[in-house]
Amino acid sequence: MGALIQFAFEQRPVRVLDRAGEPWFVGRDVCAALGHSNSRKSLSRIPADEKGVTVGDTLGGEQEMVIISEAGMYRLVLTSRTPAAERFKTWVVAEVLPSIRRTGAYALPAANDDLALPDDGLDFDSEDGRSAVLAKLAFVRHAGRTFGRCAAQEAWRRVGLPDVAPAAAPDYLPGPEPDLALWQAQRLRQVAGAGTRTTALYADYAGWCRQHDRPPRSLAWFGRRLRAEGWQFRKQGGGFITAMGVTLAA
Repeated sequence: MGALIQFAFEQRPVRVLDRAGEPWFVGRDVCAALGHSNSRKSLSRIPADEKGVTVGDTLGGEQEMVIISEAGMYRLVLTSRTPAAERFKTWVVAEVLPSIRRTGAYALPAANDDLALPDDGLDFDSEDGRSAVLAKLAFVRHAGRTFGRCAAQEAWRRVGLPDVAPAAAPDYLPGPEPDLALWQAQRLRQVAGAGTRTTALYADYAGWCRQHDRPPRSLAWFGRRLRAEGWQFRKQGGGFITAMGVTLAA
């Protein structure tokens, strides 16, 4: 296990440990940087496989310290509601991770070492640009693994990666949709007081399309089209969205 290396986030120390080639952060340091007054409570929400213990030198001598993996650090950042969370995330993505990926070790950047992405956001001809892009993609990947696809999409947007969905893509254009109408006619039943989760509806629609050798449209398009057709929805516990008045045919 490597030595603790100290970074600085807005004058606050954030110590990082090389553990089997992976970055592990001192949990108390991350909590302090995020503005969490109760680090014990914050760290208790980190899964066991994303945290551990190490011994480090402190003013009171050697003490055990809780350390968290890169995934655990992302979990803290993405669930934090403090004003510092966004700045901390940007700092990790733009400075710490590029330093790791560029040098293969943890090193404080030089005073004139600017690791921010250039204005176009994708300067692949520059080593620093490539490192910053890879760091952003790593952040998105960990967000997806920890919180799911929607969180990854939001992380992609927040770190400034380019929009990969053209504004004028076919999924976003209005107009008739014969496949959707045919699916509704064959697979849906109108039942007063009934309700079906939209995820179940989309899964059935996508399966119907594949069965008929037709490519299904995206889930986002599916939801927009149903709303445009006047469908009524209700949000239930757990974040599930239910379409009211319809059931799937047996």
